[in-house]
Amino acid sequence: MKEGASNRFWNLDLIILALLAGFSIAFMIDARTYNPTAALFPRLVSSVTFILLFISIVQRFWRSLKEGRPVPRPEEAAPSAAKGGLGAGFSLLVMMGYFFSIYLIGMIGASLLYLCLMPLFMGYRKYKVVFLTSAMWIAAFVFVFAYILHARIPAGFLGNVHQWFGLM
Repeated sequence: MKEGASNRFWNLDLIILALLAGFSIAFMIDARTYNPTAALFPRLVSSVTFILLFISIVQRFWRSLKEGRPVPRPEEAAPSAAKGGLGAGFSLLVMMGYFFSIYLIGMIGASLLYLCLMPLFMGYRKYKVVFLTSAMWIAAFVFVFAYILHARIPAGFLGNVHQWFGLM
């Protein structure tokens, strides 16, 4: 491998892939404490995610070794990216904020907030489309998980405000 190839191999998008693989492993470990029925979906999603991320990282490394040159950065590979969008590092921070906001405001509120804000952060400016699409995804999520699968959707710390006042 050439001298510059090893240094440019470890750019931000590869680090994000590795972090996502770490989250996938963490979710698989956390799912061990669930009962078998509740653990099925997180295990399935985490396993498939980890496998696909691992394949992506290995392919990237193999291509870098085979060609003897660094893998192009995302901005070089796709120069037609949206103008005014924010970087991958900020996107990772927003994803981590989404994960922690689930515990604070609940799955439905955090997902709606994330689905509305992330396209805007990435430079998409059709506000009506973003809001309608986000609302439809949340409605479909609630319908499938709450009414068809009868799964409990995390309400979060602030999502249980109605219990604080004895409303329900």
